[in-house]
Amino acid sequence: MAETEGVATKVAIGISFGNSYSSIAHTTGEGRAEVIANELGDRQIPSFLSYVEGEEFHGTEAKNQLVRNPRNTVGYFRDFLGKEYVGQRRARRYKS
Repeated sequence: MAETEGVATKVAIGISFGNSYSSIAHTTGEGRAEVIANELGDRQIPSFLSYVEGEEFHGTEAKNQLVRNPRNTVGYFRDFLGKEYVGQRRARRYKS
């Protein structure tokens, strides 16, 4: 906690990790919640990862790779975190 004029200020951080989009927010010094924007100014970030020639893309850049590079782009994966890998064939039938 930071000390300001003898009064401790509390900060809270919240993460919304969705299947389609994710967001991160924090409380301001005035006690209001503020959603953090990414480098493109987006406050809702697509939950996508893409791998191209050794580079990793995330968010909007990764979602844009979905058409050009579908084999190496992953999206809608939140429901699979922490679960045993069952292979692509069975994973397609999974419903969240």
